[in-house]
Amino acid sequence: MVEFVPFDRLARTFLFVFFIFFTSGVNAEDTQKDAQKNAKQDTSCDSSTACAPVGQWEFSVGIGLGGRTNPVIDGDTTPIIVLPSLSYYGERFFFDTTTLGFTLVDQPKHLLNVIATISLDQSFFNDGGIGGFFIDPVGGGGENIDINAWAESPSRAPEPTVPPDFPVGATPPPSATPAPEPTPPPVATPTPPPVGNGGGDVADPAEINLADLHKRRMAGFLGVEYSYIWSSSSLNLQALSDVSGLYSGGQVRVSYEHLWAIGQHGLKTTAGAEWRSAQMNDYYFGIRLSEAVTAGQFYQPDADISSFIKISWQRQLTKRWGLQATFHHRWLGSEIANSPIVEDDTVSTAFIGGIYHF
Repeated sequence: MVEFVPFDRLARTFLFVFFIFFTSGVNAEDTQKDAQKNAKQDTSCDSSTACAPVGQWEFSVGIGLGGRTNPVIDGDTTPIIVLPSLSYYGERFFFDTTTLGFTLVDQPKHLLNVIATISLDQSFFNDGGIGGFFIDPVGGGGENIDINAWAESPSRAPEPTVPPDFPVGATPPPSATPAPEPTPPPVATPTPPPVGNGGGDVADPAEINLADLHKRRMAGFLGVEYSYIWSSSSLNLQALSDVSGLYSGGQVRVSYEHLWAIGQHGLKTTAGAEWRSAQMNDYYFGIRLSEAVTAGQFYQPDADISSFIKISWQRQLTKRWGLQATFHHRWLGSEIANSPIVEDDTVSTAFIGGIYHF
């Protein structure tokens, strides 16, 4: 079995190499020529603005070293070796790796899109999925559980009867008085399993086998995306709803993004928060009643809010080759962190390597 570098060591290596690349100079003569040529060809983009060519497909592949931690019990870090990127931006229609969209409003300070995209949460449960080829974006259908099913209704004791041959209204002799029925032992009523907060504190993760739980699949989202743009910054809002029929929930993401251009370096920082519906959390991180071995394992999370930061850096070396590094860190919401199948409350993703533009 292949063992990967511990993630804390990978993060330290990422920061060290990033510092070396960012502070070092590029001595290749063709780099300066390419930069001057690009500046002459494209006068619509200055050093503080990120521009994409209109009406042209762009394809690049990043090759390097990276990984994404897995907060699920017994989850291994997902290696990230190859990062493909395919994009197209037309006058209205656009496609960017995992997002398909159509622009409704395109103004200097306001941008409104209709977008369709996918969820990557299923990669925590499925080895070898597409989660190992993408960095987390920044930009389940809960069953009706009858808690009363956990309680049993004790049967009623039979009512005492009077011998049928004794006259009605007369006092029966002591010998004719029926013996009292023995008192049945009390029937223990199981305590209903907890719902929402606290489930992760009562279940024993060692008793949970992920293979016995329902399969988590990739969900498809449809929604709107609005951006307010000024200078080298933007404030972004996404409202997405599940259209794949897996859980009929959704999420709302808000983020602030800033871009720096320093010489041949491009640095983009993002910080934001994400609200996730109870249905979405339940589909991926809940444990259904039919799956629980004990009452304490049943878990049906509510909606919650997570937060994240992302730092992306690129440096162009030649017309085709460049360097890139990305770090993404997410603090999970309390409802996810309290799940019996979750053992860590954060997810970190890092990648550093070269990038080739076709």
